[in-house]
Amino acid sequence: MSQIIAEDKGWRIGDTVTFLYPDGTPGDAVLSTTYVDPMGVSDTLLPLDALTPHVLEPFASAVYVALEPGSDTGEVVTAINEALSAVAPGAQATDREQHLAQVAAQASGDNWIILMVVVILGGYAGVSAINVLVASTMSRRREFALLRLAGARRRQITGSLLIEGLVIGTTAVIAGTAIAAATMTGYGYLLTDTVWLPFVGPTYLVIVGCAYLAALIGTLAPIRTAMTAAPLAGVRAW
Repeated sequence: MSQIIAEDKGWRIGDTVTFLYPDGTPGDAVLSTTYVDPMGVSDTLLPLDALTPHVLEPFASAVYVALEPGSDTGEVVTAINEALSAVAPGAQATDREQHLAQVAAQASGDNWIILMVVVILGGYAGVSAINVLVASTMSRRREFALLRLAGARRRQITGSLLIEGLVIGTTAVIAGTAIAAATMTGYGYLLTDTVWLPFVGPTYLVIVGCAYLAALIGTLAPIRTAMTAAPLAGVRAW
């Protein structure tokens, strides 16, 4: 029994616990051990013989085999497949690398849903950031007019805004990276019980590029409109 469930119910090792099988049949068993399940996906482990009559598919989805030191993995896999061909033609034995590849392929089947959610949320955040930066830049029209009256050229003002945009983008990247790293490290520790930071380089670089793009668009796009009026007219208008 999961340690969390056992503590919540007040069950101790040696107690008789009651539960429902997957088909709804009530059952009871003696609690023999508790284990830590940080993911919360496996609350109860039952003997296979007791569970099989109460499930629709009485077959294990996978069976893990531990090899003795010095055993040849290829020979063992071949021998298991030969034995399985007679009793379970659809079953197949694989080595560790092949099994991990199959698990990764199954886990990535719904990645498009996660990607779609990330794109929607990221797009909304990007548009909101651009709107804020555009409004901030347009509100500085009097400042730009004063700079032009003082002798600054359009190119110089645009260059200073370019630096501001890069500073804003860098600040956003650093802050976002720190927040994401703290959050993902916590999830990594929860799932693996070790300090582990999941990191995907290409995806991270795309996010960083989008952050800089949003900062530069929001800062530089409205500058032409902000400096359309003559400097003196711009000062008087504000």
